[in-house]
Amino acid sequence: MLLDCTDFSDSELLIVEGKSAANALKRVVDRRSQAVLALQGKIPNAAKAKSLQKLLENPQIASLIEALGVNFSGEFQADQMRYQRVVILTDPDADGIHLRVLIASLFYLHFRVVLEQQKLFTIYAPLYSLHSSHLETPAIAYNHSQYIEALADLQAQGVSDAVTTRYKGLAGMDQSILNQCCVDKESRMIKLVTMSDCNAMLRAFGG
Repeated sequence: MLLDCTDFSDSELLIVEGKSAANALKRVVDRRSQAVLALQGKIPNAAKAKSLQKLLENPQIASLIEALGVNFSGEFQADQMRYQRVVILTDPDADGIHLRVLIASLFYLHFRVVLEQQKLFTIYAPLYSLHSSHLETPAIAYNHSQYIEALADLQAQGVSDAVTTRYKGLAGMDQSILNQCCVDKESRMIKLVTMSDCNAMLRAFGG
């Protein structure tokens, strides 16, 4: 499922897991420059695949190649990509982290030129938000440690009415939080995926 953009001059492809996440994103993305590709389930582990051809036969990987617009014939031509950036945006849970690793590993092992040209990124979705009548905007935490720190800070300030929301996935986020943390280019937490990142992923997850 591809929700495409209209202007490719400064565009990005946001890769998410499932239609629910894509449907949530389509309400907040900039339809001019941000496209959304929903993968239905996990892709194969590129580090353990018997061959590149087997990977290319996978429907999810085939849909990714098609969305990128690359005429793949043995060598990935990054200059043919329809988008200026490829952005991995997964749910803030264990399954989401695993999918992020699988996608990054695929690019590292077989489409490495995208990393070499610094066109692969990941966005970290929040795990918690804390709402209070004393806060103009919710406090955001991207992991449990940050949540404990944020909660302690609010308590130290005398805030006693903080309400915690724990997000299981992108589809369950308020549009304002989804926009602020995952879509808005000025406020989201986005990171360039590097070679060393991928090496660390492969060491941690095998391959």
